[in-house]
Amino acid sequence: MGIGTQGEAYANFGAIGAPIYLMAYGLAIAWLISSYAKLSERIPLAVAMLPNTFLFALKAEGDFVTVSNFVTKGFLFHAAIAAGLAYAFRGGSHANSRNLDRS
Repeated sequence: MGIGTQGEAYANFGAIGAPIYLMAYGLAIAWLISSYAKLSERIPLAVAMLPNTFLFALKAEGDFVTVSNFVTKGFLFHAAIAAGLAYAFRGGSHANSRNLDRS
């Protein structure tokens, strides 16, 4: 168990810089969550992906590296799932099957 985001901010930036860092960190997390909310208007599956992506971001014991690693990998994983589902439901490789029927 690490010292958490608050302890890491205090250790790196001191008593004056820690609140500024934590405010910027909170704004970044809020911006990412609102981006997911806007994305869910086009892709409703994003609502289901939100808790999985931000699980470590909202826990008190995660440090910055762990949180950024988990959020980045979660976003890339969900982007791959969304792209794969879009490919599958838009026809995918079946769109070229019309050319095979002509021969």
